[in-house]
Amino acid sequence: MSKEEQAVQKAGETTPLMLPQLQDMVTTGFENVGVDDTATPFLKLLQKMSPETEKGTADYIEGSEAGCILNSVTKQTYIGNTGVRVVPCTFRREYIEWAPREASQGAPIARHAATSDILARTSRSQDNKDVLPNGNYIENTAQWYVILLSDDLSEWTPAMVSMKSTQLKRARSWMSMIRESRAPVMFSHMYKLTSILEQNNKGNWYSWVINRSDALDINYETMTGSPTHSEIFKAAYEFALAVKQGEVDANEPRDDEVPF
Repeated sequence: MSKEEQAVQKAGETTPLMLPQLQDMVTTGFENVGVDDTATPFLKLLQKMSPETEKGTADYIEGSEAGCILNSVTKQTYIGNTGVRVVPCTFRREYIEWAPREASQGAPIARHAATSDILARTSRSQDNKDVLPNGNYIENTAQWYVILLSDDLSEWTPAMVSMKSTQLKRARSWMSMIRESRAPVMFSHMYKLTSILEQNNKGNWYSWVINRSDALDINYETMTGSPTHSEIFKAAYEFALAVKQGEVDANEPRDDEVPF
């Protein structure tokens, strides 16, 4: 082959590149990424007053409506009566302190442990909020850290579900279901989360509905299982461990569209 021929690469031909081995790479690009640089998706149950359902606003998401479940990062919505499947990984209850909406930047002011006496320092407002002397208010919040599953179990991602106010009874029911399974870990089963319309003399709103689905195919004596379920189990364990080690940003967006 002549030099001219060698210099001309035929269409469709590529020259293989020699890539560095992973163990030899001096950087992966993630060295400066910390907890504050990533966002854990929240699964938000949309209400009638949720900005994502208001057409013509900057927050509106096409196809969203009250009762839908929203992924706060991807902006994907799920129909409420179809719902999503998740694996609960770990749980935390906190008293979250918020500034009044008109003075808020949309993030919590502080997070207080469930053992805190912060509620004793509040008084009940006319709109049923527990208000501190400084004007901030406290919300008793149940936070679920979960693995969100695709319908065919080919994909999954960590996510969070916050339950407060009228949803706290749903959180207690979910915990009871988990304990009734008598599994050695919280992340033993898949659960289906859907929504339902509820009402009282103050109005109506959508609530979570939680039902236990399939158990993960794991043998806890040998710690083996089917390939897909083993990968989901591993992801759930790693997410629970990251939460325990403080590696997960839990600053959920304000969600106070239900005023009672």
